[in-house]
Amino acid sequence: MCLSKFSQMSREFGSWPTRSFAQLDEEAKAKFYQEIKKLPFSEIRVHYSKHIETYAAKEWSYVQNGEFLPLSVWAMRGFDVAVIAARTPDCDKHEHPILGLTFRIRLISTSVKTSEGTVTRESLRHGGTGVVSSDASSGNALPSGAASSKALPQSSQQAGVQLLPTKQPTQETRGRKRDREERSANSSSSSSSSTSAANPLSKKAKKKAKKAEKKEKNKALVAEKQRKEAEKLEAKQAKDAEKKVAQEAAKETKEAEKRAAKEAKDAQKLETGKVELAKKMLPQITKAMNSLRLAMASEHFQHTPDLIKLSCTDKVARLQELETHVLMIQAGNRDVDIPDSKSLQKEIAAVKNDECALKSMYKTLGRISS
Repeated sequence: MCLSKFSQMSREFGSWPTRSFAQLDEEAKAKFYQEIKKLPFSEIRVHYSKHIETYAAKEWSYVQNGEFLPLSVWAMRGFDVAVIAARTPDCDKHEHPILGLTFRIRLISTSVKTSEGTVTRESLRHGGTGVVSSDASSGNALPSGAASSKALPQSSQQAGVQLLPTKQPTQETRGRKRDREERSANSSSSSSSSTSAANPLSKKAKKKAKKAEKKEKNKALVAEKQRKEAEKLEAKQAKDAEKKVAQEAAKETKEAEKRAAKEAKDAQKLETGKVELAKKMLPQITKAMNSLRLAMASEHFQHTPDLIKLSCTDKVARLQELETHVLMIQAGNRDVDIPDSKSLQKEIAAVKNDECALKSMYKTLGRISS
């Protein structure tokens, strides 16, 4: 910028560069100087006072919420249902008409929202008549006030109205006007900042909010789908468990009936076998008992050793007991016990051995006496 324009800008605005212009970056300053090289001072005013106001906002949000779900669903999600059931307060429990008792876990979710942007404000002072300001996102368009100011003289000439020349302002008047312009610019800047702060929902922010809303909606749909699947799985598990219990009960009943039938059959078979066995045992027992008694009736029995006498006496008593039991079974009493065939044969063999030993002792005693 040449020295004359620099002096004009300094006289008009009190100093150059102004504070607002100094806040621009180097690229914006270079562009401004390039644009005003061949412009008269009246048009340079149009390009003046373009400065960028930046704003940044950061918002923290904390949300504490949770779903009322059955313990089976919390277990599927990996939570400890024992801790949930023990520590959940009554205000976080709900009796659902279908699901039964449900529990809510209060989870805190946090989010940080940051927004940044730029606002371009233009101020125009034309011909010393006043200051017109406007806010826009781009500084390439002229303010509407400039167009109306230029259009005024043309419309006045067309209407045949003679315009009186304006009186050139003095240095003092210029100073007062500069003060008014600075106050107006500061007021406009404050108004622009207030408007920017009061309207944080820009197009980008609205798009982001809409995207977040869509995301929450999809999340709710997924949660609802998971809940329905969990309910379906729980109902299926309950049905399978009930079916399994019924099958096990039927199986146990069938096995119990089968065991009872087998036991009854075995008891019947045992009774029948016991009667048949008793019928076969009676002649053998009677024969062995009578034969031993006949041997014990000899005159030499009193001279046999006491051990042999005691053994023979015990054998006769045992055979008498067996004979009594056999007769009771044949009479219809099935509660008494009798030995099986093998055990009976062993007892009869022992009786015969004692009888043989007794007879052998008799022969010895006969030879001694003779």
